[in-house]
Amino acid sequence: DGNPWRGCGHPDPGHGWNSGRVQRDQGFIAPGSGNDAFALGYYLGDDLPFSSRLARRFTVCDHSYASVLGPTYPNREYLHSGHSGGNKTNYLPLEEGGFTWETIWDRLEAAGVSHGYHYTDLPTTLLWGPRMLQWASTVDDYFTRCADGTLPQVTFVDPGFLTGSRTDNHPHGDVRAGEAFVRDVFGAFAGSEHWENGLFVLTYDEWGGFFDHVAPPTFADDRASTNDAENFGQAGFRVPTVMASPYAPPGSVDHQVYDHTSILRFLEWQFLGAPAEGPGRDGDRWFLTSRDRNANNIGASLRTKPWRDLDLDVDVSIDPPSADCDAAEGASADATSQTGDVVGAAYEKHAFELALDAGYFERVGFTPRPSPMARNWITA
Repeated sequence: DGNPWRGCGHPDPGHGWNSGRVQRDQGFIAPGSGNDAFALGYYLGDDLPFSSRLARRFTVCDHSYASVLGPTYPNREYLHSGHSGGNKTNYLPLEEGGFTWETIWDRLEAAGVSHGYHYTDLPTTLLWGPRMLQWASTVDDYFTRCADGTLPQVTFVDPGFLTGSRTDNHPHGDVRAGEAFVRDVFGAFAGSEHWENGLFVLTYDEWGGFFDHVAPPTFADDRASTNDAENFGQAGFRVPTVMASPYAPPGSVDHQVYDHTSILRFLEWQFLGAPAEGPGRDGDRWFLTSRDRNANNIGASLRTKPWRDLDLDVDVSIDPPSADCDAAEGASADATSQTGDVVGAAYEKHAFELALDAGYFERVGFTPRPSPMARNWITA
């Protein structure tokens, strides 16, 4: 009957490489899925007052998939670089001091395209090591740049992942804190001078183990395989994705098939010489991998002329998060396996919390500095 758990006390559904394949083949609460009935729950529009308004007002992509049927890190690696380096797990490059392969940020830098990444507490782009620090700044800086009209051409904003600033809508974060975060991040952009010629994309890294009735497709991939256990061309289940822009058809549903690399494909079209659609010509070098080269461009459905009568009221009242969320800090961190599959009912820290505990961020030269604004989102 919808309206599932809020707050911080429920175990994280399975969403690893192995449990995802069980969910695909045998069902979301089958043995080995890592799930209980929580995975069958869902929110109603009134439970997500800002996200539902954003979805109704702009364009929803109803066939937008996680890039791989696996956990957080591999999907984020696809979002930034078009592949995961063959990683199926939330592998930390501790020995390497960060991954060394090329990302979209390297390509934008080489092309002279201005860009910036904004974090709330932990910069996830540091999976690629210290070289990414030069392009990272706090979410506070994002709000300042919106107000000043000084955002770069490409801007990425991450929520908070740590207890005390968690706004990522991931168990055990409270969805109401995530709603307030998205409302304020979007509101700052929509109220800036960048809005008139801008596109705001809201998406999630993976499906989180929650039920979906649509079977995920397979995509072209440098590590595609006929062996399902090794097939990186196998997409994960659908993730919520909304395009908000004066150029996005209002109240529309885009049925085109996308994954995270469709966002790369849009940037490559806008800034790096890619064609609007298709893999281009022999000898082209605008793509990172075969995945983004063959991905559908998420911006293809945008209009060439803006709508002029858009209602941009973002003053949405959101109930405060549960007061017990901070109490989870310091709880057991060993209830998630290396593949991201749930193996126990204790509180599981987010993968990035585990990276912090492992000393990864300090190793690459970063000391966590949670945004002072985070307290506003998780307490009000």
